[in-house]
Amino acid sequence: MNHLPKRFQQYFRYAVGFKCKIIPPPKTPSELQFISESFQKLATVDILKSTLLNSDELIRDGFHLNILFNPVHKRSLFLPVSMVDETEQISDSHPWNIMTRDKLVKRLENLIAIPRYLYVENDDKFLNNERSIEFTHELSDRGRDLVGKYDLSLASMEDPFISITRCDPTMNEKSGKYRLRSAVRSNIQHFHKIQDIEIHTNHRYLIRKLEDNTF
Repeated sequence: MNHLPKRFQQYFRYAVGFKCKIIPPPKTPSELQFISESFQKLATVDILKSTLLNSDELIRDGFHLNILFNPVHKRSLFLPVSMVDETEQISDSHPWNIMTRDKLVKRLENLIAIPRYLYVENDDKFLNNERSIEFTHELSDRGRDLVGKYDLSLASMEDPFISITRCDPTMNEKSGKYRLRSAVRSNIQHFHKIQDIEIHTNHRYLIRKLEDNTF
């Protein structure tokens, strides 16, 4: 085990660990890049790992993303990924930082799908953020009772994710979203589905994973 310096205890205090499975997996480096860059728009990213394309692991287990977000920092200490190009300023307000972290968590919890780059790469209006794309889909028999109980966003170049924007009060917040993601059926030539989402906000747990090199 490699112990991280003590300053990282504070640096990772409001970090968010995120895992998901992408179905179908990206076929080309350009599809992988589009997915990765879309997640990097959500918040500062310290670590982004993914299943290697054309690997035995991909064939065996499918395509997975493993991301460590740091939403209260504008610059990462590990990667040259920054949401804005300005001097780092971190709020000293614990409630504000918790709110910022929880806002990202809510955003990640609501993810449903993302357009395939191979589907939009020649759509100039979409790429220029002049057109949005609707997520045309159906629900499997197991999810028929969810019809009419949710609304989804449109995908744009500025915000390519299809996300839940409304849930019926009768729909359980966590299990209902899990069921919805499992029940969604869409054109796999047009969209990747985002499934098996895991989110962690316990910074001690995340630091332990980093020290054990198991993140």
